[in-house]
Amino acid sequence: MCEVVAAGSFRTAAQRLGYTPSAVSQQISTVERALGVQLFERSPRSVRPTPAGLQLARRAGRLLADLTATEKRCVPTPPPSADGCGWAVSGPRGSGWCRRC
Repeated sequence: MCEVVAAGSFRTAAQRLGYTPSAVSQQISTVERALGVQLFERSPRSVRPTPAGLQLARRAGRLLADLTATEKRCVPTPPPSADGCGWAVSGPRGSGWCRRC
């Protein structure tokens, strides 16, 4: 989604992501059907996000950035006890173990 918005075409987004343009287009169509809203205006050579598509892309971009930041803070390690999930988390408030809650 975000890559299609940035690239302006399924073809360029697909090249950047390592997929076929058809696969990217089909995935976007699947999301559009699931949400019941058109996310892109399509023309023969480009695609433009609709207002809903732009809003979704912005939110998805923030979520991906948060996920990337979280992954950088987590290091797989053996859990200290049976109820630990096996991820040590470090950050501005110190280090600790992620617990399964």
